[in-house]
Amino acid sequence: NDIAMKSKGPRLIIRLDAAPSMTGVADWIQEINPETLNIAGPRESGRPGIHDMAYEFLQDLCQWMACNPNPDH
Repeated sequence: NDIAMKSKGPRLIIRLDAAPSMTGVADWIQEINPETLNIAGPRESGRPGIHDMAYEFLQDLCQWMACNPNPDH
């Protein structure tokens, strides 16, 4: 979180344990229209289960975005 706060450019910090909104995350991605999207988080060793949680969320997000294109962006 500290590294993300020091980085330049757009960033979105979400908590997977707080049920983030697919719409909100997708809208943000479409708004910034990144060439590359960097995704970071805690290590699995320090947060057991985070890898599977992140993978599932990203898989669901990609599927949601493919099924719900936003023509405004």
